[in-house]
Amino acid sequence: MSNLGDEVHDTTSGATGTVFARGAGVLHLGDRSGHRWRALTVRCEPVVPPAARSTDRPPGTTPVVVAPDGIRRGDRVRPIEDGPAHRVRDMRVPGPGRHVLHLAGRARPWVVPVGGHRVYRPYAAIRERPART
Repeated sequence: MSNLGDEVHDTTSGATGTVFARGAGVLHLGDRSGHRWRALTVRCEPVVPPAARSTDRPPGTTPVVVAPDGIRRGDRVRPIEDGPAHRVRDMRVPGPGRHVLHLAGRARPWVVPVGGHRVYRPYAAIRERPART
């Protein structure tokens, strides 16, 4: 069974992608170039075996793949792939398509590159539902 943010190999198409949503036996996959597709769960294999998966995710969070405008305060991000996850303290949008994050524990702001990013969202933030107007 694959979790959000896992890298899987779709044996039907031969492509490898990241799980960004799942439901009813179907995985919604995407790759770094922005290509997205759906695949049956039974036809996908994890790229990294479950026993070898990294457990360095911050406690009390779940990985979510979002676009730069989907990052929220309180999320944790990794500006450097192998570095620690930093909590988002503040953010600003200086222009169209640009997002700048101020991170706790990092002196300089981080300009978020275009594309999907894995963030670690606290469980409490996922349970919250936006108020309907």
